[in-house]
Amino acid sequence: MLRRYFYRSSLPRPSPDDFDFNVQKFQTGLMDPLREFGRALLILGAVSVVVGALFFFGARLPFRLGRLPGDIIHRGEHTTFYFPIVTCLVISIVLSILFWLFSNLRR
Repeated sequence: MLRRYFYRSSLPRPSPDDFDFNVQKFQTGLMDPLREFGRALLILGAVSVVVGALFFFGARLPFRLGRLPGDIIHRGEHTTFYFPIVTCLVISIVLSILFWLFSNLRR
């Protein structure tokens, strides 16, 4: 009895009213998983190139990330406490603007 449910011919046919747009997008190739994976790898590679360039050319920039005014540095006798709060705020603002631009460009 259960075996007949596994055959394609015994499955009920969907009516035109049950049209699922997401299934149609997947079947037409608009949402190809390998293409989306490739796009994600390209974006990840571009981000890693930009971060690597920042690390490489960071000392030559007119501003030093991690040494901005407002970063907290406390040097004790045997310890040093360092918290780059302004650097964190700057990076957060820049990333928020970039993500906002990317989300608006994808629409």
